[in-house]
Amino acid sequence: MFTVHRTTYALLMKRPTDEVAWSLMCPGQLQPGTHKVAAKKVVFVGPKHLYWDEALLWVPLLGRYLNALYVGLFYIETTFDNVAQFMVDDLGLGLKTQLIGRKVGPMQTPDGR
Repeated sequence: MFTVHRTTYALLMKRPTDEVAWSLMCPGQLQPGTHKVAAKKVVFVGPKHLYWDEALLWVPLLGRYLNALYVGLFYIETTFDNVAQFMVDDLGLGLKTQLIGRKVGPMQTPDGR
């Protein structure tokens, strides 16, 4: 997780979810809706997704850079439209959403489209 996300997450974790209904979303690489990636089906999941991991931080001195490079190169690409539609659908659920108090990230659908 990038520094800004870690800081935000630490602050949010201090607040009970019945006081502030939060979720932290990291949508990955974003493209315009006209981009070729728009045809791919992406779902957003929680509470933890592969790319929220800090898998390479154990490497001395270079861990943060390697982790950022890994996430930047291999993070699932999606479109602004997909993210906007997800947010609209989830906000429509109000407090019934399953994402309150969770980290949310993209995942390609099993069929790969």
